[in-house]
Amino acid sequence: MKTPETIELKSPEQTIVLHKDPFMPMVLVKGILLSIFRSSVDSPHNITFNKFSSAFNNIKLDLNKISQFKKICGYPQDTDTVPMLYLQSLFIGQFGKYITSSFFPLLPMGLIHTKQKILQTRKINQNEVLNTKFSLDKIINNEKGLELTFLLEITSKEELVWKGVTTTLSKSKKYKKRKNPDQASKTITPFTIIDVPNDIGRQYAKVSGDYNPHHLSAFLQNFLVLNVP
Repeated sequence: MKTPETIELKSPEQTIVLHKDPFMPMVLVKGILLSIFRSSVDSPHNITFNKFSSAFNNIKLDLNKISQFKKICGYPQDTDTVPMLYLQSLFIGQFGKYITSSFFPLLPMGLIHTKQKILQTRKINQNEVLNTKFSLDKIINNEKGLELTFLLEITSKEELVWKGVTTTLSKSKKYKKRKNPDQASKTITPFTIIDVPNDIGRQYAKVSGDYNPHHLSAFLQNFLVLNVP
């Protein structure tokens, strides 16, 4: 088993200040093209990872999108409070902008979202003006590949009201999951069945900006599995 190794983040810090939300379908197309034509990384020691952060200030929330998000995700409509998970969607544009930028040397579509932590310190009203900060915190090189951790922060009038930690994995080509013969023979009995509309992923993408191709259609999912390294 490979011993985990922390990859040093180099100075100077690369920064981006956003003044509007990126057009996410275009970010998705760019991510696919980069993943096809950009060379994959054989060793993290052959490339440089710079410190990185981005900011998007004076955000006025889209009340219609919040209402649609509540409807799609089953939140009550009779409140001015912003759902905690909706606030996570404020970072999708910043994340997409980073992984498709020249600052990010890995394959954008090769990232696997593995962990998520969120802490909200108080209720957030949908009429508040918010500021976001997105930053690369650390990279760990382990047997599975490169594990990247990002810090997400939301402030309102300089008060930190929401923060999150997102972890993604850029899988190593050399990693092969160990097969457990006992596990393969086990069957899982479902304890509940939920009917989900076929277009729920596309509905969610419209209000959250999360145009992950795996959520949009079976065709896109199969295309990426077959064509992206």
